[in-house]
Order: sequence, then C-alpha cells, then structure tokens
Amino acid sequence: MLLVLTDERAAASLSARISKVAPDLGLHHARDRQEVRSQPLPSVIVLDLDMAFDTAFEILSWARSQPLYRQVPVIGLTSPGHNHADRAYALGANCCLLKPSEPAQMDGIAQGIAAYASLLAKPS
Repeated sequence: MLLVLTDERAAASLSARISKVAPDLGLHHARDRQEVRSQPLPSVIVLDLDMAFDTAFEILSWARSQPLYRQVPVIGLTSPGHNHADRAYALGANCCLLKPSEPAQMDGIAQGIAAYASLLAKPS
C-alpha cells in the first residue's frame, strides 16, 4: 500500500497518475497525522513537502518517532525553488524528489514511485 500525504489539489493529480501506472498498488490518502493513523500501515509514504509546511514536517517527525512507521520509507516531493529537502532528510526522509515543471512529466515520477513501492517488502 502507498500512502500519499498532500493537499487535495496535488493529491488528485499524483493519485491519478499513480493509479494509471499501478492500479493494484493500494493507494490511500491522508491530510494530517490523524488520518495517517486511521490508514493501514503503508509500504511507502509519499509526502508533499509543499503542503501546509509545518504539517508535512510534523507528520515526518511523528512517523519517525513511531515504532511501526520508523521503517516505512518516506519519499518527499518538493517544488523548484524550495529548500525543503535538507530539512526532510534531517527528519528522516529516505529520498526527496523535485516536482517537474510540466504536469505531464509527473508520469515519470509516478512510475518510479509505483515501481519502488511494488518492490518493497512490508515492514514488520
């Protein structure tokens, strides 16, 4: 299962692209820590670092402090011109990707995320 944390506008775009390339992945959404807790444990968390700024980093910090979520890989997505990657890595993100300037280029990002998520063993 892939858990995407982002604002609703960005979630629709990314989710549509991921669902197109990996319809069986098991895509879930959350907008805050409370919604994360209500979802099954994901194999990967995709975190939009540009969402409500403190919320993204609060969720990342919380996930890394929780025994169940500590081993779940976190992929951060950020826009050009933002310096969110350094902070995300410091808080425990496994990888940060730059959002492409062209919406159609997001297909490549979605394919990479879907492939990565499908190859991971479930956290124990």
